[in-house]
Amino acid sequence: MLAAMFRPLAAELTMLAAMFRPLAAELTMLAAMFQPLAAELTMVAAMFRPLAAELTMVAAILALLAAQPSLLAAELTFLPAIFQPLPAQLTILPAIQ
Repeated sequence: MLAAMFRPLAAELTMLAAMFRPLAAELTMLAAMFQPLAAELTMVAAMFRPLAAELTMVAAILALLAAQPSLLAAELTFLPAIFQPLPAQLTILPAIQ
């Protein structure tokens, strides 16, 4: 009696399985199509990891400088010395052209 009750359900499930086979094949084909894109995106992500590490380090340095204003003031006193030769170098540019 139980077997007779479940036969229509088994038939329905068999029909549903047949309906979803083409969809499974389509999804498998789509997955194969997008594998190169996935590989490309993984490579791009790997390229940006060093940049993310650099930016994290810069953020840590800036946080340290912001936490210690005297250290920041000391750093800022070096900036004019660093950029002072720059105007002299810029005067050479018209001669190069």
